[in-house]
Amino acid sequence: EVQKENKAIQSGKSSNVTRSYVKVMRLLGDMGYIIGDNLQWLGKYGMLPLDSKTTQARAKVFQFWGYICALYLHVYDMLIHMGKAATLSDKAGKKLVLTFIRDLCD
Repeated sequence: EVQKENKAIQSGKSSNVTRSYVKVMRLLGDMGYIIGDNLQWLGKYGMLPLDSKTTQARAKVFQFWGYICALYLHVYDMLIHMGKAATLSDKAGKKLVLTFIRDLCD
């Protein structure tokens, strides 16, 4: 099954179902981080009865998984591109690599 998916990715004919699920998880991770960060701020200044450090830690968990999903999506896009162009040295490939490196550094 994994070999079939790898061949499908390399040929550019892979189903986008997995990618769609991961993209939703990435968006939920980002949304969870933003909500958690705002709740942390409200707890820090006494507007809500929340422990600031606990809320911040939970927000960071959402942020972490959002970034992991984003990196997965970038690798997936690079594999699709390599299946079509067989290289990452063209303009679109370089853009994919730079975007991956930028998100990896975040």
